[in-house]
Amino acid sequence: MKFLIFWGLYIPLLLIRFGFSVSESYIHPDEYLQGIQVVAGDILKIKVEYPWEFKGPFPIRSIGPLWMIYGLPVKLAQWITGKGCSMEPLLLFFLLRIFFFGLSFIVDWFVYTSTSPKYRGNALLLYASSFVTYTYQTHTFSNSIETIMVSACLLLMRKNKMSMSSWKCVLLAIFASIGFFSRITFPIILIPFGFLFIKSLVKRPKMTFLTIKSFIIVFFILILVDSLYYANGRRIVLTILNNFNYNINYANLQKHGIHAYWTHFLINIPVMLGPAIFLPVIIKKIKFDIYLISSIIYITVLSLFPHQEFRFLLPVFPLLIVYLCSLGSIKGRKKKRLFMFSWIIYNILVGLFFVNQLSTNIIFWKTYPPPTWLFLRHSDSNIVFTHLIGYSVDHVLEYLSAAKKNKIIFIFPISSMAKFSCVFDELKDSFCKTNITLRQIFKTSYHINLDDLDFMNNNIFSLLLHLVRKRGLGIWDVI
Repeated sequence: MKFLIFWGLYIPLLLIRFGFSVSESYIHPDEYLQGIQVVAGDILKIKVEYPWEFKGPFPIRSIGPLWMIYGLPVKLAQWITGKGCSMEPLLLFFLLRIFFFGLSFIVDWFVYTSTSPKYRGNALLLYASSFVTYTYQTHTFSNSIETIMVSACLLLMRKNKMSMSSWKCVLLAIFASIGFFSRITFPIILIPFGFLFIKSLVKRPKMTFLTIKSFIIVFFILILVDSLYYANGRRIVLTILNNFNYNINYANLQKHGIHAYWTHFLINIPVMLGPAIFLPVIIKKIKFDIYLISSIIYITVLSLFPHQEFRFLLPVFPLLIVYLCSLGSIKGRKKKRLFMFSWIIYNILVGLFFVNQLSTNIIFWKTYPPPTWLFLRHSDSNIVFTHLIGYSVDHVLEYLSAAKKNKIIFIFPISSMAKFSCVFDELKDSFCKTNITLRQIFKTSYHINLDDLDFMNNNIFSLLLHLVRKRGLGIWDVI
């Protein structure tokens, strides 16, 4: 009976995850800019804007892991259609999302097998029903890749301890190298597990040598790939070192936003876990196991850096689920029902919020930079994308006025329309001190602008009301 109940819940959750994975939601620019945009440009020979991480003498992103992971669905799309620039962009988009949906099962398997048999079903259902799983983990973030690599490495470590074999050691070394070059934070979460694994290797010197040798070989292959890609082999390019040097510089982090040092612990983790954060109190049991210790170490190290985004903590989420479910089950029917109700409502609301985030000369203002790879422009295309990040209204109008001799499409949030009240076609009047007019050609309400909120002059309730009333994104012709 329990078996049927489990599958009766798990399969619908998988269908929900799949539905969310192929939705056109847009959580953060980095889900496109830090990987797929570059890989699509390289493989399909299309015109894309290469992000700053891939430019200059000290690039901070390794290209090898990106080609391995994003390259597979891109090449598949190319093989299916036999086309590059002329293929349907949505085909490539859906293949990428479906590919990440498939990879997410590695994390499911880790959660299931890492929890004691008595609580495995609960752990997997808790993980599968979380908004983190069906939004962030199915999007093309490098943090999603890091989570998958962490789960794969921990699975292989445990399998090697049970039954050590050469192919498992080699596979572990490969995943560890790829994970390290994907995100430099990757090794931190493995430290406690690594110590235990090394202890099991001590008695097997041949396996120890094989694991270390395999790791070093893949490590240097990835350095070689970066050196060939960024410098044509004329110099050694150490992207992981460049990444570290960049992130320890406070001035660099200021460009991306500075957060309080406690943001991860007091905001991001409570948002990630929702009602589940109270499980130790409800169950009346707290213990320090390797999953909790590893999570604390990871979060603490990341908290030393003042730029703290929610997605940075994706790798600890499955570990925390395993920890929380290992504490036992909730006693009492009322407590259990209350927790289940609050967990379901919380994850539905947060999940729906994320799934509804959508996002010639095409100019963007007060929006995330667009995933320009989806336009599949030929490398000699004359379509230009401009991001007027940080521009004042006067500077925007000045820029549009100077550039209007060319065909211009202007894109910005509905919430900013009031700042251009007199330049819209239907509101144009004689008092306008500009020679431009904006004529709307498209509008969607499926966009919420969180990047232009005035916290200084408004309370939280008026801001929330503003978000709801002024939601949406518009596209205008500049005439």
